[in-house]
Amino acid sequence: MIALVDGWEILIGAERLGADEAESFASGRAAPFVSLVGKATVSACDRTGQAAKLWALADAAAGISDVGERRVFLDAARNIGTPRGRLPAEMRGLAVLEALARRALRNDGAPLMAGRGASLAALRAAIFLS
Repeated sequence: MIALVDGWEILIGAERLGADEAESFASGRAAPFVSLVGKATVSACDRTGQAAKLWALADAAAGISDVGERRVFLDAARNIGTPRGRLPAEMRGLAVLEALARRALRNDGAPLMAGRGASLAALRAAIFLS
């Protein structure tokens, strides 16, 4: 939980948000998810961290009003790339958040639940554990 708090402190305490701050924020916000699969395989931990970072960056970008800083967060999320493998079954909730984050990125950083298709994307991710 300390990493989570540290991540939020970066977001609210930094004078200017750049690529380093975006990465530190995403890592901190992803840490609790990774700890939930702590004894899993390395690939499961990596995949969980990837999904959680993507969600953290896309979710934060939707709330950042400064256009330049928002672009930094969106670029950092896009640089995460495509998923490598499936999330562990116990991370079904994170699969939903990841699907909503990818949808938000396609909509240039819109809020995760924006539009009529958001609930459908969430349902699909929950069923198929994307």
